[in-house]
Amino acid sequence: AAGAYRVRWRVVSADSHVTQGEFTFTIKHNRESGFDAVLVLARVVHFAALMALFGGELFPHYAGARAPLSRWAAWLALPSGLVWLGYVVFEIAGGLGETAHLKFIALFVSADFGRAWLAHLIATAVAVILALKAPAPSRALAIASGLALATPAGFGHAAAAEGVLGLLRLANDALHLLAAGAWLGALAPLHQALRESSLAEAEHM
Repeated sequence: AAGAYRVRWRVVSADSHVTQGEFTFTIKHNRESGFDAVLVLARVVHFAALMALFGGELFPHYAGARAPLSRWAAWLALPSGLVWLGYVVFEIAGGLGETAHLKFIALFVSADFGRAWLAHLIATAVAVILALKAPAPSRALAIASGLALATPAGFGHAAAAEGVLGLLRLANDALHLLAAGAWLGALAPLHQALRESSLAEAEHM
């Protein structure tokens, strides 16, 4: 709950001496709930679009059935990702004025999560271009959309770990995203394939 808090602490150290102290902090009312709602919406739309692209483009290669290109996903993937990134940059910089400073931009790009964001946006842009230009699903589009879907692992919670454990967590997050995309993104083309099959059977009866 919002308000001012005081924390008093008292511990016994390893040499049996008692140490104590206190500190205060304040929790302010959240006046940016609408701003946070935009972030949530942008993330939902972004992941939904990337999953639709990846799962939709992957479906024909293992199901042997036609699937329409998810052009709506192509139009939404990049803008929603930019809105999400804009929120992140705003939070880190602490305001709109700081986000345009060259020092901040250089700092952001030099950080691991900044480079992960750049890789994600590049992969997303390539997937969007392929989706809008390709007349039919292609392996190149499936690969590009898969990279776009997997790269958010690089700026998620798993990226906080280091060493072998960190790499394992990153791989785990990326595989989870790809698995979710392959499953959820294939639901629409699967529905269409089943519908076309039912119509074809009805015509032959």
